[in-house]
Amino acid sequence: MNPRKEVIIRDVATVKHEPSACGRILPLSSADDFKEVNLAIAEINTPTIPHFHKERTEFYFVLDGEGKLIAGLKTSHKIKKGVLVIIPPNTVHYTIPRIPLKVMTISTPAWTKEDEHIIHNISEIEWIKLDYSDFREKYELISEFLSREGIDFKEGISKEEEEMLDIERQSLVLRIGLNKMSIAELRKFMSLAH
Repeated sequence: MNPRKEVIIRDVATVKHEPSACGRILPLSSADDFKEVNLAIAEINTPTIPHFHKERTEFYFVLDGEGKLIAGLKTSHKIKKGVLVIIPPNTVHYTIPRIPLKVMTISTPAWTKEDEHIIHNISEIEWIKLDYSDFREKYELISEFLSREGIDFKEGISKEEEEMLDIERQSLVLRIGLNKMSIAELRKFMSLAH
């Protein structure tokens, strides 16, 4: 353990969200504070990116919402408020929210960007097996709508601009309720909005 000589007090209102494979993360502590463990809050409004960590174990405690956690690219677990999930190292995982999720995450050792390994080579057949294709279509429909509204990501924007754009996009999705619509409702909405 790295010894601390002072108490750390951090007000959640002073912490900035960061994008990650696990959604929008509010890092309440980091490896700079304590190398052995860290605490963050993840806000998950859309399916997260399949990824794994070689070094760390993650503890997810669901504070709000519900959905599925896919682990090992084959096992689907229903998660909802009050559920704890422990994800060991080298386990590919991602989350599909049905109702936007707020998850407290504890990582040991503390999370680092270098230990977030994204999976890019999942075939179309594997997505279908994983029950992900419907969610991917929903994501694509919402992305198409946001693009029509002129709030899509452009190459060369700064991290700050990307963060602000991400907040604007999520706000619009939540305000209209696109995240709660079925695929059929989204298709109808898209044809009316066209």
